[in-house]
Amino acid sequence: MTLFGFLLMIGGILQFVWLQAGWFLWGGGSCLVLLGLFALFYWMPFSTRWGKWGWLTIHLLGFVLFFIAGGVMGAIFLAFQNPLTIPSPQEPRYPLVFDQPFTFSGHRGNVRYFIPEKPSNARPMRAMILLHGAGLTGRLKYKQTIEALRKSAVKYRTILVYPSSGQGGDMRARIWNDGENAKTAKQYHLPNHKAWLSALLGHLSKQMFIKKKQFFLVGHSNGGAMALAMADHIPNRLGGIAILGSVVPPSLLEVERRRPPLPLYILHGTKDAIVPYKGLQRGQISAAPIERALISWQKRNRCRAEPRVVNLSPLVSDDPTSIRRYHYLFCTRPLLYDKVIGGGHMPPGTKTSSTFRMFLALFGDGSISRQLSMGDALFAFFVETSK
Repeated sequence: MTLFGFLLMIGGILQFVWLQAGWFLWGGGSCLVLLGLFALFYWMPFSTRWGKWGWLTIHLLGFVLFFIAGGVMGAIFLAFQNPLTIPSPQEPRYPLVFDQPFTFSGHRGNVRYFIPEKPSNARPMRAMILLHGAGLTGRLKYKQTIEALRKSAVKYRTILVYPSSGQGGDMRARIWNDGENAKTAKQYHLPNHKAWLSALLGHLSKQMFIKKKQFFLVGHSNGGAMALAMADHIPNRLGGIAILGSVVPPSLLEVERRRPPLPLYILHGTKDAIVPYKGLQRGQISAAPIERALISWQKRNRCRAEPRVVNLSPLVSDDPTSIRRYHYLFCTRPLLYDKVIGGGHMPPGTKTSSTFRMFLALFGDGSISRQLSMGDALFAFFVETSK
């Protein structure tokens, strides 16, 4: 085989490996080199009985064969780089991720778990329940947030629980029934999610050894409304809640409802086009302004002073958003608010597709802020309140 055939073989191997490894610049460069070799070969004078076109055809076929061989060798190389390992079912490897349906009172919902270590009654962990927004599922919420939460969950020994509100592909069923809109619940045949989530917490207490006051609810959008409803329903079992870009039902802010204090962390973007910062009244959906929610929780947590306001230092320079933190003082239970100036509906650290971001942009939604580590903010708040 000629020198050109050997060079083409090497080029084929490198091209496949580079492209598969994600090194698109080098892969594209190798393609250009190969094209250059072909062009050089074509214009070189040849005086053989096969002629110039015959030799070109032979080398082209040789390149195809060697490229296939290079592909096989590249695949073997990548297999050694990323070996497939299947953990033994008798000895699960932690952190452990799995799905398991949970049924209560006729309602069956899937739940995804991230368990950082083997549960033990001798060393009980805490649990963070993450409630998705309308139209999503627990699995999708896991994909959006696990990168931001994984490291802190392992560090602070926290089980991450991602329940789904509904089953199947019907988007209308993917709504949490917070009990504040009977008409919507009846229209979409929604179950009693407050009872279902309460039973799920009881299940976690028995199976995962989670103690009282070591459950923390984190809700986004419609999931935030569900978290607020649970804070009203079972406040004595919760260690705290966080609502991110949340719908705040006005009925849950009524002063006459006497409820015990509970730690609350709020995060909301000033350019949230889905759940506007200044409130929402759209058909059957009603959301109170964030400032009204803060006034209500100041009373609930018996805060005796105005908040200390701090502009957090920027983490990156190419992000138009900024974080203004309101730390409420002299409260019986902590109250913290992060205003994402210029931020949209999705919380910081959320992983979404470019298509979904374009969809939100059509409504005038703001940016997903990169000025705050969502995992650090949530765990710092919950770990501090659980001491």
